[in-house]
Amino acid sequence: MDALANAALAAGDGVRAARLLGVSQRLWSAAGTLRDHGPALRAARTACADGARALVGDEGYESAFRQGGRATTDEAVAHALGADRPAGRGAGSPLTRREQRVARLVARGLTNREIAERLVISRRTADSHVEHILAKLGFTSRTQIAVWISGRPQDRA
Repeated sequence: MDALANAALAAGDGVRAARLLGVSQRLWSAAGTLRDHGPALRAARTACADGARALVGDEGYESAFRQGGRATTDEAVAHALGADRPAGRGAGSPLTRREQRVARLVARGLTNREIAERLVISRRTADSHVEHILAKLGFTSRTQIAVWISGRPQDRA
């Protein structure tokens, strides 16, 4: 789980990294062996957590970490395998392709009205997309979306 969390972080998916760290923490605690694996493992986990926090913010990280920690074994395995991701999502992102596009427009500073015009959708649909993005990422502001987008190599263009 720790290795998968690092892979998720490398792909720019801080939410998935945090969830996997939450799952990993629960598994390590159940096994009672995290402290026995020494400073290298602890340092790697801390670096991964710090990177995930940088991508999704403290609130987003804590929310995702708690979700992972509460996952059943079956849910944890499904999450680790990526089987819990809807087919419409882009690689390494908790957002659908449409939400990723909206998030990029938010990062460019467009209002919901401008996003609606650009994508030829209703303003209410644009509002809804932005609300879903904020909820999925555990964010409270459009600025956090912009920072998240800027931290994703595939979305910097």
